[in-house]
This record gives sequence, C-alpha cells and structure tokens, in this order.
Amino acid sequence: MSNIQLYESIINKTLEETLKKLQALKGVHKDKLDPVSSGAILAAYIQTVLESGLRHYKKPEDLSFQIDVVNQVIEHLGGILKDKELSQFQIVENNLLRGITEKLLSKDRFKELMPVSSVARSSLFTGGDREPPVYMELKREIASADRIDLLVSFIKHSGLRLIYDDLVEHTKTKNLRVITTSYMGATDFKAVQLLARLPNTEVRISYDTNRTRLHAKAYYFHRESGFSTAYIGSSNLSKAALSEGTEWNLKVSEYSSIELIQKYRITFETYWNIGEFQSFDPKKLEDVKRLKVALEEESNKQDSDSPQYYFDIIPYAYQQTILDRLQIEREVYGSYRNLIVAATGTGKTVVAAFDFKQFYQEKPGAKVLFLAHREEILKQSLSAFRGVLRDANFGELWVGGYQPQDYQHVFASIQTLNTNGHYLKFEQNHFDYIVLDESHHGTAGSYRKVLEHFKPQILLGLTATPERMDGVDILADFNNRIAYEIRLREAIDRNLLCPFHYFGVSDETDLSQIKWQSGHYDIAELGIKYIGNEQRNSGILKAIDQYVISTATMKALGFCVTKDHARYMSQVFNARGIPAMSLDADSSKEERQTVQGRLLKGEIKVIFVVDLYNEGVDIPEINVVLFLRPTESATVFIQQLGRGLRLHRDKEVLTVLDFIGQAHRQYDYRMKFQSLIGRTHGSLVAEIIEGFTTLPNNCHIQLERLAKERILKNVESAYINRRKLQQLMTDFRVNSVLECTFLNFLKRNDLEPLEVYRFTTFTELVNQAYVVDLRSPLASIKSLKGALARVAKINAVELLQFIQNYFKVPFELVRERDIRLATQFYYTVFNTAWHGTIQEFMLGVHEFSHEMIEEIQDVVSYNLEQIDHLPKPVAIETDIPLELHASYSTLHVFAAVGENSINSVKAFREGVKYFSSHNMDAFFVTLNKSEKHYKESTRYEDYAINEELFHWQSQSRTSDISPTGQRYITMRENGSRVLLFVREERSDAYGNTEVYRLIGLAKYVSHQGSAPISITYKLDEKMPMEILKTSNQIVKIV
Repeated sequence: MSNIQLYESIINKTLEETLKKLQALKGVHKDKLDPVSSGAILAAYIQTVLESGLRHYKKPEDLSFQIDVVNQVIEHLGGILKDKELSQFQIVENNLLRGITEKLLSKDRFKELMPVSSVARSSLFTGGDREPPVYMELKREIASADRIDLLVSFIKHSGLRLIYDDLVEHTKTKNLRVITTSYMGATDFKAVQLLARLPNTEVRISYDTNRTRLHAKAYYFHRESGFSTAYIGSSNLSKAALSEGTEWNLKVSEYSSIELIQKYRITFETYWNIGEFQSFDPKKLEDVKRLKVALEEESNKQDSDSPQYYFDIIPYAYQQTILDRLQIEREVYGSYRNLIVAATGTGKTVVAAFDFKQFYQEKPGAKVLFLAHREEILKQSLSAFRGVLRDANFGELWVGGYQPQDYQHVFASIQTLNTNGHYLKFEQNHFDYIVLDESHHGTAGSYRKVLEHFKPQILLGLTATPERMDGVDILADFNNRIAYEIRLREAIDRNLLCPFHYFGVSDETDLSQIKWQSGHYDIAELGIKYIGNEQRNSGILKAIDQYVISTATMKALGFCVTKDHARYMSQVFNARGIPAMSLDADSSKEERQTVQGRLLKGEIKVIFVVDLYNEGVDIPEINVVLFLRPTESATVFIQQLGRGLRLHRDKEVLTVLDFIGQAHRQYDYRMKFQSLIGRTHGSLVAEIIEGFTTLPNNCHIQLERLAKERILKNVESAYINRRKLQQLMTDFRVNSVLECTFLNFLKRNDLEPLEVYRFTTFTELVNQAYVVDLRSPLASIKSLKGALARVAKINAVELLQFIQNYFKVPFELVRERDIRLATQFYYTVFNTAWHGTIQEFMLGVHEFSHEMIEEIQDVVSYNLEQIDHLPKPVAIETDIPLELHASYSTLHVFAAVGENSINSVKAFREGVKYFSSHNMDAFFVTLNKSEKHYKESTRYEDYAINEELFHWQSQSRTSDISPTGQRYITMRENGSRVLLFVREERSDAYGNTEVYRLIGLAKYVSHQGSAPISITYKLDEKMPMEILKTSNQIVKIV
C-alpha cells in the first residue's frame, strides 16, 4: 500500500511553495472549491488564521487587544461585503454570557445546574476518572433544556431512576419525547410506563422485533439560545451504561457542530413521524397489552400460534411502494391480473393482505380465495390476513383435515381444489379476489385448471421465480407484466435477505474464443474448457481457503455449466478432502432430499448443481455460493445468488466466490454488477475504481487485481457510444426480423432512450445524412438529440397523450388547456421564444418533420409504458395542466400557469417564483445542492419529514418581517398558495438537466428563524413512498 497523506486544506502562499517543491516527486491531488459549501470552509480557515495570529497574546493585559483585532476584522469584512448588518457582531465587553435565569436564582445554584462540560464545544466521554459520570451531566443538561428528545434502543428502570426526578421537574412545563424499541425484550415495561405517565411527554415504540434497525443511543437537549447539545454514543438508558460501564459518548454542541445537530433533529423528526414508531399511551389497554406481549415474546424468542390483534399493522415503506405500484397497474394500465416477484421471506403475503384490505373496504362483501401448496404456508397467510384486518375470525382453511363452512374467505391448497374437481362446484365469479402464492411449486396442470375456471376481479400472483413453472411461463397469466419486483438493495437494506460479501477471483481460463451464439456461450465448449482443468481447480480451492472462514462450517452451493461438470467438481472436491455431491434435473426427489439432509448435517460441504430451477435446492442455511461458470443473464445471476440470500440465524453473511476468466468480447459484466449495486447516479466504471461505495447495508465487493482489470476493460468496451450504437444498428438490420423502429431497437438491445440521446437520435442513426426539412420549425433546433432527450424525460400522462393524439390527427387548438399543453411541448424542444403562433408551430412540425414525429411518437409510447404515478390533476385552476407527482422543467411549469407563451419566455434563475396572477409561490427544490456526491450541510435545508410534511428553507436574505417572508408565514390569512417541486440532483446520469417532481400544493404549519426562514409545510396529498425515499436524504426509509 502506498503512503497516502490526506488533506482538506485551503492552499495559501506557504502551502503553495511547499507543493511546488513536491510536485516533481509526489502526486498532488486537488479539488475545486464547491461554491455551495465554500462559505463554511473559508470561514473555518479564517478562524484558524485568527487563532494563529492571536496565539502570542495570552496575558491578561492582551485581552482588550485581541477583542480590538476581532472588531477590526468584522468592520473590514462588512465594508468588503457591503453588509452594514455585520456591525452588530462587534464585541462590546470582555465577558462571556453563560445564562439568563429567574432573578431569584443564586449564582452558586446556577453553577450547580450548569453542565461541567462546555455547551459550546464538543466533548468525548470515555469513562475516565477525571470525567463527570454521564448521568450527572445528563441531569445538568435536563435542568437547562427547553425540550428533550431521547432516542434509545432500550430503557431500563435502573437507568431511568437516575434522572427520573429531573425529568419530572422538566415535564411540568416543557416537552419530552422518547423513541425506543421492544428489541430483545430488554426494555423494562415499568420504565416506559413511568415515562409515558409524565405530563407533556410522548413515547413512541418500534415493535419490529424481527428486523429492528434502531440501535442508536442519543440524548438531545434543545435550547432556544442556540446552544443545544446532544450525547451520542453507546449508552442506553440503563444504570450500567450511564454510571458504571466504560461506555463512550460524544457530546456535540450546536454552536460548534451545527451540521451534526441538524442531522440528529432531522433523523429524530423522521422517525417520529413515520409509521414504524407508534405512540404508547399507558391509559389505553391495547397499548399496554401490545407492549407487554412484544417484550415477552422477544424475551422468550417464541412465536405465538395464536397472535393477538391489539393494534393496527401498517405497511413498511417497501410494502407501501408495492401497494402504490399495484394501484398504478390497475388505474393507469387497466391491468387487474398482477404479479409480484420477490424472494421467499420478503413479506409478499402481508402485501397481499394490505391490498385485499383496501379492496375489502371498498367492497365489504368481497370473497377471497388464497391458494398455496402447503398447509404451513396457508396457516401463516391466514394469520397475516387476520392481523392486517384486525379480525381474529377472518377466513377459513381448506387443507388436510380443515373444511370451510361458508366459503367466503377461503385459504386452500391447490391440491384440495383439484381433488374430485372441487373448484368446479363454484361459479366462475364466486371469488372476487384470488391470491396465487408460489404456485410454481404445484403442477402445471392443477394450476392451469384453477386459473382457467375462475374469473375474479383481481388476480394477484406472488412468486420468487416467474420465468418457469414446470416449464410453463406464468407471465402470460398476468398480462405479460410484472407489477413489481423487489430489488436486491431494498430487500437487504430491510433485512429481508442476508448481506453478501462478493469476491471476484482471477481465473486463468480463457473464454474469449469460445463460440458465442444468441447471447450465450456454447455450453459444450465451456464444459470442455472446465473439465480436467487442474490449474483452475487449484485456483478454486485456494480461493475457498482464502475467503471462506472455515470449510468445517461451510454449506456451499456451486453452479456448474453441465451435468458432467457438476459431477467432475464433486470428484475434485472429494479428492481434496472436502466432501461434496452433485444434483441435476435427472436427480430424483428422494436423492435431492438425501443430499440436502447430508449438507445440513455437515456430512458434505458442497452441492454442485446445473439447473437454476432445480427446486430441490432451496436451503436457507447455505452460506457460500460458488459461481463456477459465467452467467449471461442478470435475472439468472440474481436468482442463483438468491439461493444463498435466505436469512438464517446461524448465517451472518453470504460469501460469494465468482471466478473471473478472460471473457468473450460480447459478454457483458455490467448486468452482473448493476444487479448487485442497483441504480446509482455515478457510472459503473467509477464504482469499480472507487471500490463500490454504494452497496446495500453490510455488503462488500472485492475484486482481485487481474479480475478487476478484465472487468473494467469489459465494462468500458460495452459502454454505449456513437460507434457502439452504429454496431447495434448494423446487427439489428442483419439479424432482426422486426421492423426498424426506435421501440424495437430499444427492446432488442435493452436500452433506454436517454442512453441513445447521449450521442445521437434514432433517425440520425438510421440515416447518418439526415437533415431536418428546412420548412419545419424543428430545423432551427441546435441539437436534435438534446431536444429529444428532453422529450424522453416527460412522464406527465396528459402531456404525453396530448402529443400522441395531436401528431396522429392534428386538431385546432381552441381550448386554453390545449394551448398550454402545446406550449409545454414547444418548451420541451426549445428554450427560447418563437415568432409565430402555437398552431403554426404544431402544424409545421406535423407536416414537415415526419421522421422526427415517428421517433417522438415512439418515445411517447415508451414513456407511457413507464408511468410511475397516478395521473391526477393538481387543483389550482381548470386551465393549468399540471399533474400530481409528474416531472416538469421550470419552462413546463411557466407554460402551464400561463406565465410563458410561445412568443414570450420569462427569465428565471432562482429556486422560487411568485405567480402574482394566481397568488401562488412555486418552490423548485434541488435536494443535493452540492456537486459533490456527499455533502452534509446542504442536505439539511430542504427535505421531506414524512409522506405529508416537508421542511423548506427560504433564500438566505429573506427575513420573517419582509413582505416575501410575511407572505410565506401568513398564507392562511392572505389566501396565498405554495406549490412544491423537488429533484434529487441538478443533472441526471447522462448529463441532462434534471426535471422536478411536482409533489403538490402545501399549507403552512410552522416556521423557525429568519434570513433564512425554515418552514414546515403539510402537503394536500401524501407523496408516494418512492418519492419520499428520495426526498429525505438523511434517513434511509425502508
């Protein structure tokens, strides 16, 4: 490892001279100052300079000189900045203000109540002899706090009683909020009850005992004086942690570490306002029962066969995302046969219960049929439905010895329904809602009979493997659509799947000359390369020794290329003293069960398999996966990986060994790594070079040097550019029987329009000599690819349908709404005004731009298939075509409200605009204001608190007494409106200016501060979960 010295230093004259001397010998790395964050950096630098200059003046008589120097600096700074208000910061005496109290409080008593540690500087408590005990400092902090927020994973009575009297005194007049959990049953019920009974106190608890993610310990003491403090560290609210143990706690001051305090506040407010943390009221019997049951179950680690329904179950964020998507599938696409794809254990059944609950509320007499293949699954599913519906009597089992009485809400096995043709006894429309759970486990015949007989209003399929069910593709039963597929990242982040440690191992095997056909290696040739390859075998065994903690505890699954290869690898491992066996499609059910049993007992350490869909291999205990062959499909790769991602109490992490040989030039490593890391704002090349910085929680990817070089070379060569697109077009013309349209080209090559528009347009790709007809208004476009890239970013259904309909059959633009829609289209392709009428523009485009219109129509059709929101108009005025949760540029918005016409475009550079004719402010929020990928302070200005509360910060010079500030905070009285738009970044992954999501009209709730003003707004309509997750960049909402 080379010697790396890290800095974040302003380059001054002294440092510049040093760097000049070093540049010939050393690598010198610099970054441009980011104007968004440079103010704080330069201010910190000035502090360093001042401290350096004043360090020689430490005598008592030097104090007045130090103050005079600082005052001169302030005066000079005010002159340079032309800011007279800076003069108010002039120092007028040589005392520090330490507090303002009641007149009768003595100085001695005040000193007793003051924390020993500073409230202006940060401190680290490590349990040292010379430090005050943490609990004593907490008592003093409580005495001077205006509000207290506690965030602890558990609360013990022994710890609470150390500070309880102080909290009693505090809560007589001030607020206390507590967030805790029932995790491990460690919390004492009595402690929670004592806290919750205090006046001005509210306690919220997470009962997510299976997947609790809150292990934080933090104590926040808010002070209106600006000297708030927080203790963040390892101490829960227990006597051992606060007074006896060697716990470490960092005390953070708002005065010196505002960013850390802001992050605490935002994180706490988000937790406080999301559904996972639920209010505990000691006066409510159901709350008391719920907490007692949760603590007892967690303490005993036992699952009750008779669950109690004391509370409302609410969906997790990822489950709500699926429910939102189901609604879009039905209301936007008219598809009521919906398939959800997610690994076993990811909560699909609970999603089905929530979805049915909504349907049941709308249609109280609805009949439901839940189909599965095992009695155990049916019992668990019935329990889930009863819990979500809060009805212990809901539903009846029809499996084994269970027989329904009224057949209204039936949980039945496929086998039972097929026995003696039971399903034929029901009318086709008897059941309104049918759930098909993991039906690929049943036989294709039984599955087919039931599906073809019943005609429900909604058919909901739940599966982990949609591609095959005994050789039958089940997608056709769901309108060839997957409603939602849970992503690997969110499943791991939610602790629904096990984290992975992936090691890309260098493999000397050269696959570059192996025959490549229809996107795949030739299987037979691969087998020949691998079987008998002793060098490769040695490399595989060496990697296992290096990366697997112990072969004694290893339970591995190895994916091979052929049956012979699987048998060969089994022989190789057995010969090296690692017991192994192989399975394939020819293996009997009995043989599979025997082999699995031997693996679980530890008699063998590896099972080598060929067929991905070999259902005999589904073992949660698997802790190592070996990829002994290249996988050409992202779907196959993830499903193979998924065999080891099942959660198990004895498995902390899945170890993945992937052997990276010299690949064929057409092999694409992108799909594999994109599947592992998910979508990122940066490039995959940057991820590989930087060591994969955006992985799911607790995951790790490590590439050996040669493997990394091969992957980088492959990924860089596979990147889309103009030349690559031309190659794909040549291939399309030679090998495809499809019509040469943009849609077909995109589908064949698995591309998005924006990937193409980074380099060219489809029309220019087809005909490199293409020139727009000079009679067309589009002839004056400077960059056709840029204009069409902006069309590709439209996702407002009304605007897309308007473009689609108009260019099919042009119509006269008479309605004001149509004129504004047409103007929105105009400002999609242009950003300057035009000389003619909007009617002339639209007709001119239609008449003289046939190739471009065909391409635009293909883009519109593509976008209409990607809609991710419910198209609902925002209730502003009839003629304003703005759609809730759709995406718009500022030019689109100005056209929609009538501020811009085709002949007039208003200049706009700021993030706020007041439309006086509508008495409405529009806020255009960029969440990540810094060009840096990770900049703390800029994320604390504008953010979603939950799905309906949004924190927004005004411009820095807007005070609460200015006309603008008054309009913001008195909107109830003055009748003004606020329209909020949000985007994550300034530009997208392809370098295009990013559009804004319209999250809707909002009403004033509260505000703090002045110049800038921080305002909390409540949205008229809740934002979908996917938008919430991007609109709050501080807390990971899963």
